[in-house]
Amino acid sequence: MASAYNWAVYLRHSPRIELVKLPAQLNMWRQHKAGADGRVREHEEILATLEELDALILHPAILQQDADLAARVAAQFDVVAAFWDQPRYRDLGAVLVFARRDVRPGARILERASPEDAATRLAARHLRGESVDFVSADGAERLRFHGFELHALEPGGVWWLTYHWTPLTPLSRAWTIVDRLSDADQLAGWQNDHALGANALDHANLRPGELVSEGFLLAPGSQPYAADGKLRPIGGVWRAGSLLPLELWLGVRQLAPADESGEARVLDRLLAAPVDGAPWPEPAEGQSLDAQGRRWTGDRLARVGGLLLPTRADAKLDAQGQWRLRVVPATP
Repeated sequence: MASAYNWAVYLRHSPRIELVKLPAQLNMWRQHKAGADGRVREHEEILATLEELDALILHPAILQQDADLAARVAAQFDVVAAFWDQPRYRDLGAVLVFARRDVRPGARILERASPEDAATRLAARHLRGESVDFVSADGAERLRFHGFELHALEPGGVWWLTYHWTPLTPLSRAWTIVDRLSDADQLAGWQNDHALGANALDHANLRPGELVSEGFLLAPGSQPYAADGKLRPIGGVWRAGSLLPLELWLGVRQLAPADESGEARVLDRLLAAPVDGAPWPEPAEGQSLDAQGRRWTGDRLARVGGLLLPTRADAKLDAQGQWRLRVVPATP
């Protein structure tokens, strides 16, 4: 077993654990420099060590440093457990426990199936939600969302959300998947904007017809990793019950870098459409329903499904808290 932070492994002195110290700091992946021969020795040594491990403990941000690093970890390891306690460990964020796939299969960050195998792989999935195409205005590009899967992670209170996609045409650019999970009133929700392929794929390498399955940690809060340690649970007034009815919204966009306000500007987008069909007409300004009764967010994300999550104990509302949310809407 190894960790990005060698000292941080729980029970590291147990005789059941053989702790392996990585040869260089994984959290400084970007700072390791190439030598005169163009090779980054630290990268090579780290990757060689990963080949020998049965388990690996990382923060998600470690994998966001580099797409190649994320792809290498995703090819060998599955996620088997996760920890997230924002108010108590505000500086820690989330922690993922990976196990080598042949030791203990679990949830996957990224998986691809060739066009020849895509249909068989997809048939074996237990999909939720609605299949939706996202198509360019001129019809030249089309990306299909097949549905999603949700799995609980040990020890509890967090989940793994997996999306399944197929590019039906070559993609002209690195589109951003804008995905949001919120209650029906669309109060502060879980937001997970990312590049297709869990930020680990180059769009130019995608093959039309292949199946791309990408997975993400679902920590049920708005801004779940904010350093202020403030818990912002999602679910609205439904947090008074034992289950949270949540809606999943999707869009596919090209975004400009965020401005001083923190808002990213939309440069272009793919339009939501039925499978093999023309884009749906979007609702009028200020409306949430289109002419066919389909629901949209105010920023034109399409509803692709719903799910129920158990209400975490630290997010539970009493009657007074529920009343306050109904009178004074929650702020992000």
